[in-house]
Parts: sequence; structure tokens; C-alpha cells
Amino acid sequence: MERDAFLRPHGLEGSASSRQSSPASPRERSQLRQIFICIFGLKLLTQFLFALLELPLVRLVEDVVCRSVLGADNHNVGEAQCKTPLVQDATAQIIGVKTTFDSLACVLTAWFYGQISNSYGRKAVMFASNIGQLVALCSIAFLGQIHYIFLSQWRHVNSSLGLSIRPAQPWVLWLPSAWLLVGGGMRVDLAMQYTALCDIVAREERTKLLSFFHAADGFGALAGYILSSWVMQYSPSWPFGLAVLTFTAKLFILRHTPETAPCHDGTSGEEISLDEYMSADIGPEAQQEPSHSLARIRDVYVNWSTGIYQTHFRKLEHLIILRDVRMVFACFAIKRVAFASLTFVFQFASEILRQDLSTTFLIRIYHQISVTILFIGLLPTLTRNLLSSVKDVWLIRVSLITLMIGFYIVWVSRHLSMFAFGLSICGLGEGLEVGLQSLGSSLVGDADQAAFFSIASTLGVIGEMVGGPIMASAYALRDHDRRPLGNCFLLSTSLGLKYGCSSGINGRFGYLYFGSGLYAASRVSAPLCNQAADLPYIKVPANIKDNMPSATANSKIQPWRAHWPPTTPVDTRFMSGLKKGDLLTIDGGGGNSGGFGYNDKGEGIAPPKESAEAEKK
Repeated sequence: MERDAFLRPHGLEGSASSRQSSPASPRERSQLRQIFICIFGLKLLTQFLFALLELPLVRLVEDVVCRSVLGADNHNVGEAQCKTPLVQDATAQIIGVKTTFDSLACVLTAWFYGQISNSYGRKAVMFASNIGQLVALCSIAFLGQIHYIFLSQWRHVNSSLGLSIRPAQPWVLWLPSAWLLVGGGMRVDLAMQYTALCDIVAREERTKLLSFFHAADGFGALAGYILSSWVMQYSPSWPFGLAVLTFTAKLFILRHTPETAPCHDGTSGEEISLDEYMSADIGPEAQQEPSHSLARIRDVYVNWSTGIYQTHFRKLEHLIILRDVRMVFACFAIKRVAFASLTFVFQFASEILRQDLSTTFLIRIYHQISVTILFIGLLPTLTRNLLSSVKDVWLIRVSLITLMIGFYIVWVSRHLSMFAFGLSICGLGEGLEVGLQSLGSSLVGDADQAAFFSIASTLGVIGEMVGGPIMASAYALRDHDRRPLGNCFLLSTSLGLKYGCSSGINGRFGYLYFGSGLYAASRVSAPLCNQAADLPYIKVPANIKDNMPSATANSKIQPWRAHWPPTTPVDTRFMSGLKKGDLLTIDGGGGNSGGFGYNDKGEGIAPPKESAEAEKK
């Protein structure tokens, strides 16, 4: 029976036997495809919601600011009357600060929800996130409508009741962001979707399948932008009603999505015990099931009789101890700072070209078309002959260069076609996200997927928090004719170069040095990792199991972590820097440790049993 090309059997049946590595049964393959289709649908609707609401939210803020600036007597304000520098600057500031508040919810809760997903499953976190987003959306729509009604009637109410009530200020539109603390907002929702996908996808196929997964961005955004522009011509409130229906559809799909958390029993809802892991065979026939290797024990709260718990701080230390992982995390943050300027593209084009937002908003369609072409055709074709890690690093380097070119074209554009061309180039640089996700998830190993994507989301929203106000302030700079200079796009162009110069060796063409640093690291690890993928998984010797602590409550298990020279720790899950015959140690805490290695045939070997006196020494 042939094994599925992309997906690996994941043991969703809830029994130990189902976790034994064997070719996926028809039922397992059907369930895996169901998981992928459901997650793809959730990603599609998430991006559709973002695109559907982007223009209505900007128009809502612009309308509230415009009515507040022009006064209560001008309640029949048209969009053309709002195209003044005072209104546009205030609108940009409110949008920038609101972006910061939206991001703050993820920063405060992403790590927490990432750990929750290991215990209660990915679905629970995604459900809470969608509920929080739905309530926040309803709140901001309600505040916008109440502001319009109150602003239209407050003078009449004051004269009738003898009151002196002032209209609400536009900053009240920031308040609904507090609801995003429930579930962490869209970024946590996306992080759980990426984690669920990586739970079931083999590492060597992760880049390819992540590319197809990100194609949902293009399809969802195309539908969202077109539908949003069309319905906005009839009523600005219609997109909010469509968004409520879309959230309902997401919750329905989520209800029928199988759980993917590796240490979560899909039938009983319980965690997998340590005894179940230790009794499972991880021998040569288990090479098809990497997700349930001994490394899994390192990251879960296991139901052992004495309890072995790994602190959050220790887990965070494991993730950031590798230099390449730190660089990937830094690139996540820098990317979000640079991409914050895209929020102002259609507003910038609207002011420069003197056209309505509903017209200039359509240029975002070209961005999504290029994203779709990239993920469906270009990326799989251009990287099909590259090794997994080299493929990711190549993608990161090319995407950085492409993004800087695209932002520069947007900055110098003075015609609608040039704006569309610049955004198309930026769309071709969206492969940066796929490269970072695939490379980072491979570096940290299967056991740290939820933690990795939680940290990546946190750093991404920190970048948005910093980038929102910075780009809004840069956009507010104008020439002597009060026309926007678009300096936010110039700033985005220079961010990649500035970051590369700060991290490069010589500071020349720094973004290339940044990519070269990752590439140099991958030249060693990628071949070894691909070689290791062909080796059988090592069967745990009995003496390792016996040496594990049984009386220390706060002991920490660190399998697959080689204790190399302390100054250069190596993640042995990635097989980086190992030689045949090297001994891997498992630090069980309290001085107890065991080890194993592998010989020229790739067979697992246990260390020689030392005498009691030697062990004592």
C-alpha cells in the first residue's frame, strides 16, 4: 500500500498501536486529507475576512473622523469631502494605533495559547480566537453606527433635554481591540493553522505544502477585495454582515476538523502518557513516523506517576539557543515592520490620483494575483530540485530582494498602473513567509511546532505594533503642496538593507549576507538532515529508560539534545555537526543520563555498560 506523498499517518485513533509506524491505511489517508482540506478552508476564510474588512474599516474610521472634524451639522458628508490633509492624517494615525492595539493582544497571549494548544488541542485555541474576533468586529461596527447616530442627533438632544453632551471622539474605535485578548486575535488563529498543518506534514515536503497552503491567501484576498469593493458601492455596512456569516462558516468548519495535536488523544481528549511513548517501538521499522519519536517527550506535560514537567522558560531557551533560529525570528519581526506600510497603499494612491478609495482599493487585486501565481506555479517549479533546507534559504534571499524592489516601485509611482506593478512585485516576495516558516519549523524539530509558531506570531505582531505608528508617522510627511511623500514605502525599502547591514559581516549588501549566513549554516545541516531522514530511528536502549529519574518532580528530559561544547550547543534533532559514532546524551536531571549513537550501517548502538565504580566517578 503506497504511502501518501505529502501527509504522514498521525495516530488520530487514540491508541498506542495506531502510533506505530506503518503505511497509512485508507481510513488514515482519508482523515489526513480531511484535516488538510479543513485547515485550507479555515486559512482561505481567514484571508477572505481580512480582505473583506480592510476597506470598510478604513472607510469607517475616515467617516467618523470626517464627521468629527467637519462638525455635527454636516451629517450628510460625502467621501470626496473627506480628502483633506487634516482628515487623512488623523485617519492614518487612528489606523496605525488601532493596529498596535490589535497586535498587543497577540503579544500578551500567543505563548500562553501555544502551550494551551499542547494540552487541549489546536481546535480549542482556534475556536476561542474566532469568537474573540467576531465580538470585536461587532463592537467596532456598533460603535461606528452609534457615533453616526449620536453625532447627527446630539445637538437636538441637548436642546431638548437641556444637556451639554459632547459627541464621542474617534479614539473610541480602539476599544474593541480588548476583545482580541480572547483567543489572541487573527495572528494566533493563523499560528494554530500553521501548527496543525506541520503536525501532519513530513518535513521534506513542508515547503511545498506550505506553498500550496499560502495560495489560500491569494484566492481568499481576491474574493474579499472584489466583493468588498462591489458591496461598498451600495452600503458601507454590508461587508460587516458578510463578515459575521463568514465567521459562522469558520466555526462550522472548525467543528468538523479533526484534532492534530500530537500528544492529544483525538477520541478521549486525554494526553498521551509517558509509558505509552516508552513502550512504543522506535526501531528501524519506525522511520515513517517521525512525529512520535522520543523527542516528543521533551515538550508535553506527560501523565507519569511522579510527574515530569518542563518549564516554559526552559522550552523557550531550547528554541532560541540556535543562532539560525534567532535569525529566523528576527526576520519575522522585520518583515512585519516593513509590511505595515502596505496598509497605506490604497490611501496613498487615492490622495495622489484624487480618486475614491473604492477605486484605488482594487489595485490590491494585482498583489493577490501575483501571490497566487507564486504559490501555485512559480515556487514549486523553481525549488523542485533543491534540498529542503537549501530551498528555504534560497527562497528567503530572493524574497528579500524582490520585496525591496516592489516597495521602491510603489514609492515612485504616480500612475495607477505603476501602483499595480509595484504591488505585483511585492506579491512575488511573499514567499519570504513560507521560507521562514519551513526553515524555522525544521530547525526546531517536530516537538516544538506550537511553541515556534507562537513565538513567530508574537514577534510578527511586535513588528506590527512598532511598524504601525512608525509607518503612519512616515506617511504623514508631506511636501509644500500638502501632498503625501509616501516615505513609509521608502522606509520599507530600506529596512531589509539596514537589517542586513547590522547583522552582516562587512555591511555590504547586508541582506545578501543575511541570506548567506543562513545558507552557510544549511550547507552542513541540510545534507546531514536528508541523510538522517533515510536512517532508521534509533531504538532506545533499556538502560536509558532505567536511568530516567522517577523521584524528582522538577526533572527535565532533553532527548535528541547533544551536550557538545557548552559554547556551541547543537540541536541533534537536526543532525547538525554530528559524526558517525558520536554519542548522544539524554540529560534526565539529577545527574542521571544515558546515551546512544549510530554506526556505519545506520543502526542504533547503546554505550558500553560501565562498571559501578566508573559510573560513580
